[in-house]
Amino acid sequence: MPSARLLLFTLAQAALGGFGDILANTLNLMNPPLRAFFNHSIVTHYGPEAAQSFDTIYAISAAFQMVGLLIGFSFMGKLMDYLGRKECAVILRSTVGVLAGMAMVIGQYTNRFEFFVIGHLFAGVVLAFKVLLVIFVAECCPDQNRAPRKQTQTC
Repeated sequence: MPSARLLLFTLAQAALGGFGDILANTLNLMNPPLRAFFNHSIVTHYGPEAAQSFDTIYAISAAFQMVGLLIGFSFMGKLMDYLGRKECAVILRSTVGVLAGMAMVIGQYTNRFEFFVIGHLFAGVVLAFKVLLVIFVAECCPDQNRAPRKQTQTC
């Protein structure tokens, strides 16, 4: 039987740990209002000429999540070794998630789409760090509670 602390942690992450998925899906789920926000921000700060390349700017903004995933996966191993599994899986992931949300909200209040793009980049990092959560929980589980492994013999 896993410890009560591990069960509590797993339940808390299951209930509250979905913020990364929500942040990452904002661009897809809120497409019409975000397109209007991006268009207004571009016209306001860069002029109507810049609105001509709106679709390109919007597509590049959407790609920033993938850049965040790439950054997150690139540094994940080193961060786990340097900071530790728990610190990366819980503290760092949550901190980056809060920064992502704050950047998106600041973008709305300042009418700057660039902040939203930065938040979307951070959301990609949060998605990459979701893997850390699985690794951390798996390493905390006693061996008898882990999924059975296939044993192979080598000569």
